[in-house]
Amino acid sequence: MDLVVEDSIVLELKSVEKLNDLHKAQILTYLKLSEIKVGYLMNFNSVRLVDQLRKFNLWHPPPNKNTSGSSSYFFWPPSCSVSG
Repeated sequence: MDLVVEDSIVLELKSVEKLNDLHKAQILTYLKLSEIKVGYLMNFNSVRLVDQLRKFNLWHPPPNKNTSGSSSYFFWPPSCSVSG
């Protein structure tokens, strides 16, 4: 885990040719272990940082009869592919 901001945001900083699923798994693991809900995966090896910035939200939905209490994940932007 590279940076934690105000005990509420995890920043994982990279300088790689492109982000892949291993990087995604890494930040999701950090979020789960730290119990922090929001994280950003940032790749600085890019012409425009916005092209290599991914936001991850980890939350537990309220329990109801249709869920088994499993975690849900939200990726931003919704159409992003971590390997692309």
